[in-house]
Amino acid sequence: MKPRILTLLLALALSSTPLQAAEGEPANAPADPATPAAADTAPRERILPDPSAAIQADLARALDATTELIWLESGEQKTLALSVPHNTREQTGTVIILHDQHTSADWPELVSTLRKGLPDKGWATLSLQLPDAPWVEPPARSTSTSSSTPASTEGSTADTSNPAPANTAEPVTGNTYSTRMAEITSAALDQVQANEGQLVVLGVGTGAIWATAFVRAQEQSSKNLSLVLLDSRQPEHPQAPDLMTLLPELSSTVLDMYHGSTLQENAAANPRNRSSLAKRNQLDNYHQSRLPLLPGDRKKRNQWVLSRVRGFMNTHIVNAEDQGKGKKRKRRRVADLPEEVGPGGSPVNGKNTEDSGIGMMEESI
Repeated sequence: MKPRILTLLLALALSSTPLQAAEGEPANAPADPATPAAADTAPRERILPDPSAAIQADLARALDATTELIWLESGEQKTLALSVPHNTREQTGTVIILHDQHTSADWPELVSTLRKGLPDKGWATLSLQLPDAPWVEPPARSTSTSSSTPASTEGSTADTSNPAPANTAEPVTGNTYSTRMAEITSAALDQVQANEGQLVVLGVGTGAIWATAFVRAQEQSSKNLSLVLLDSRQPEHPQAPDLMTLLPELSSTVLDMYHGSTLQENAAANPRNRSSLAKRNQLDNYHQSRLPLLPGDRKKRNQWVLSRVRGFMNTHIVNAEDQGKGKKRKRRRVADLPEEVGPGGSPVNGKNTEDSGIGMMEESI
């Protein structure tokens, strides 16, 4: 039995020997570069996926016929913009909408409602599909161990004259994120430049910061330019501009609307900080309004926000010249109120608080 086992093991060893060894060549000899096998091992260019282009293509296929698709020539790339004309006899103006990061130009929360609802009040809308922030290369780990190793003893051969250089890795280079966003907004401005009426740039979330940067760059050359901030927050990207730095430099009308509490850790996301900044810099065209959180049906909540945004724009942008008259009228109505009001709105001196103008005064504020 043992000779038969040895014979089988020898046969297996011989069968596993490379063929080129049988031909008189060493087993680890390099392949001839002229052979086709060597050509297949040449390095190939790596093709990375483009999520932004895929999102734009999917969005273009999903939209209904009421939306016009416009491909803006922005730099070396094209950007999708969703255009809806005004649905009234006369056009009030145009609203350019910049959405929040990780959303889209037709995002169901606020963006879609605004771009479809504002045209019913005379506003044409152009919602831009913005690219997400590019991935930033993390800083390289330092190999220096000078801080963890003990001091060199006498006679040590360690060379400490040339310590490892500090990490100086830069964020994305070339066509940077901020440059790309400036190209998109500039192309959108060229698209709506010939439109009549007011021009409003409305930013939602992180889009509010890019909207502010766009207005700051264009307000000297563009007339009737206004800015609307909706739940603004600072993008977490090193190339994003700082909202708190841009706000004091604006001369255009700014409408700052937000939901929820003012207790935000981020300075740009805290509406109280923005309001204080506007007061310190005497920004007379800055107006802030709180939008209370309304739980429940999302569709009804979005419609309510749409109504508030349209009313705020109509008050401080369309009818801005009538604000002085409105303030005087409001002071006269307050002076006409009775000195005492009964509990629960009971009539005082033959008047009821529902007819006294109190509710209208609070709504206008």
